[in-house]
Amino acid sequence: MGNSTYDSGQINETTAKGRKNKIRLLTGDTFSKDFLLDDNEIAVFLADAANNVFRGAVLCARAIAAQFSRKADISLGKARIQASKRAEAYWKLAYELETQDLPTIKAGGFSESERDVIAQDEDVIQPHFKTGDMDFPGAASGENVNNSRLNEDDC
Repeated sequence: MGNSTYDSGQINETTAKGRKNKIRLLTGDTFSKDFLLDDNEIAVFLADAANNVFRGAVLCARAIAAQFSRKADISLGKARIQASKRAEAYWKLAYELETQDLPTIKAGGFSESERDVIAQDEDVIQPHFKTGDMDFPGAASGENVNNSRLNEDDC
């Protein structure tokens, strides 16, 4: 393996070195005597992820999982090396990292005062439908507009 470094004193998302270090931290690839990925490989995954650290870490975790997936489990007496377990752990890590990067969706949940401010703001795109748009006389009682019951011809 080529150039591989880790500096726990420089973990950030503002510099290339800081992003690389953060990916190493997120993937657990911080043991300098046994790095799982080269710095250049991490740089490629970061570029593929448009420098998004979590997306880059997902790609790195998948690459590490793939490395372990191609190795066999070995038993020598009582000693065991289970590459399949390590691969499984990295696949799970990739999934966990991926879910941390998902956008948060807010559906409804506005307070009445927030709703009123939004309704008054001319710069906000207003919804096409609002509560009450479909109300008509007699709706609450289950009757139609002319207060007669629905029959089979109305359905």
